[in-house]
Amino acid sequence: MKRKGYTFVEVLISLVVITIFFGILTLIVDMTLRSYKVSKATLQSLYANTYVNFLFDVMEGELKWAGSGSSLLVNQRYKDDPNKKLQKPKFTLGVASSYTRPGENYKQITDHLWLYDSIDIEKTADGFRIYVTYVITYPVVLKRNNDNPPTYSPLQSGYLGPSGWAIITNALSPSSSEYRPRYAKLRYYLNGQVFNGGYVKPTDKFTLKEINLAVQSVSTDLDLLSEDKFVYPVARFKNAVFNNGYVTRSFRQVIIEYNSTEKKFTMTRFMPALDLTNNYFPITLLENVEQVEASLVYRYRNEEGGIEERRIRFDNMADWNTYKNSPAIQTIKDDIIGLELKIKWKMSWGSLVGNTGEIVKTKFIVFPQASK
Repeated sequence: MKRKGYTFVEVLISLVVITIFFGILTLIVDMTLRSYKVSKATLQSLYANTYVNFLFDVMEGELKWAGSGSSLLVNQRYKDDPNKKLQKPKFTLGVASSYTRPGENYKQITDHLWLYDSIDIEKTADGFRIYVTYVITYPVVLKRNNDNPPTYSPLQSGYLGPSGWAIITNALSPSSSEYRPRYAKLRYYLNGQVFNGGYVKPTDKFTLKEINLAVQSVSTDLDLLSEDKFVYPVARFKNAVFNNGYVTRSFRQVIIEYNSTEKKFTMTRFMPALDLTNNYFPITLLENVEQVEASLVYRYRNEEGGIEERRIRFDNMADWNTYKNSPAIQTIKDDIIGLELKIKWKMSWGSLVGNTGEIVKTKFIVFPQASK
């Protein structure tokens, strides 16, 4: 008669085998979990650093243009005179007779030329704004000739782009007492034909027409204003345009704003073209910002004759907008060399992964004008 079931020894052996199996399985699972936690922490750190570094990279990328073309925006000899700063024409859309030149001070630009004629820092109720303004022109300046009817010729050979925006002055040097820049949209004619860009030389003679922005089909001879002696054509780049045809980087103002209530940094590109229906193009740079310390860094000569770096923290200075024009700042203004930001950032998904994901990073950005 055959017996049914297992002997005690067989059951014991089975239990030993199962125990060994689960022991190995537990070890594998534990190693996998440890590897996952290490990988997760690494990824969290990478994500956190990437987010904050993106803000720093964008700011550094914009600030490197600070000072480009700044002499075209203001008479450097009379910086405090609003009539010696960039002017824009006044007009009422659809009424050609309303077009008035040179017009009025282009306040959106000229009110923010505090440092190096290209940078401004403004305190707000919830944070601060950093303004960066720059102009990139073609390497060709047009000078009015003494012939009749009047024409314009390049001061030097080089590439000149097609008709478009230009800054017009009545003197070549921005330190001249007569210097006054104004902004206008032009059409260029060479040998009676519309000029669409190309290599030019001093023997070329252009006829220039100013577009009436109230009715753009109407144009006016540029020479009617005796001040219009020199023309600086604003550059246009075909590889970087909005769908409205205006360049993203030629003449613009960038506004980088920190809002402590919303805990974020935003960047707004202001396009000075006067015929745009919308001149502002905002994007969000960084959210979930827990804390910011922002300072201007300047060189200071100590009593021993050595040079040291000192800081003026402006993000927590309630009277900064007044203080930045005080005698205390004026004495060190030319020694300001850069901007320092210390940012504490916290990931929004920290509660989901069981980690605060909080990092603190500091960045020092040197202003281009500081090395001049």
